[in-house]
Amino acid sequence: TDAAEGTDIFIGDVVDGEADGYISPAAAGSDVIVGIANSYLSNSAAGKVRVHFDPHQSYSVQCVSGTTPAVADYFANANHIAGAGSTTTKKSAHELDISSLSTSDLGFMILGAFPQVGNNATQEHAEYRVRLNEHALQKAGGV
Repeated sequence: TDAAEGTDIFIGDVVDGEADGYISPAAAGSDVIVGIANSYLSNSAAGKVRVHFDPHQSYSVQCVSGTTPAVADYFANANHIAGAGSTTTKKSAHELDISSLSTSDLGFMILGAFPQVGNNATQEHAEYRVRLNEHALQKAGGV
């Protein structure tokens, strides 16, 4: 990322491409996602960020606060909420916005509950397994 970015990139942030060739944290509703950040970079310096870039990879993501997921959400599409990450833990606060569920193209497709002990797929903050719908390698055109 370039020094002009002005925003920290946290582990787990959804990132998109910029016209200058760098990446930045993706805003909610971004339609050119390049992947998920796997390292932290402070906004105060240019540097490199590892990114999970495979358009067919699946991810574990937490559902946004204040929403109750349901099994009927499976195979629907949703955007993400771009919350501010923690400079202490270096982890993202991007969450799945299940209030945006749709059959039209949105950032992610819900594949099901993430198979983890203690994960209740029908309670607030459930973790879902998702894949990117709007990956840059799957869209026509450029940034």
